[in-house]
Amino acid sequence: MEKISLSHIKVRKGKVEIGFEAAGAAGAVWLVDDVELVRE
Repeated sequence: MEKISLSHIKVRKGKVEIGFEAAGAAGAVWLVDDVELVRE
């Protein structure tokens, strides 16, 4: 399992938009689970 942390994400009008991009072979699968936002 890998944990990635991002700081200082801008929230506007109570909304945030995040995206995930993965490089891999054609037809590869990348599973994302348990995305969490924590107020600093």
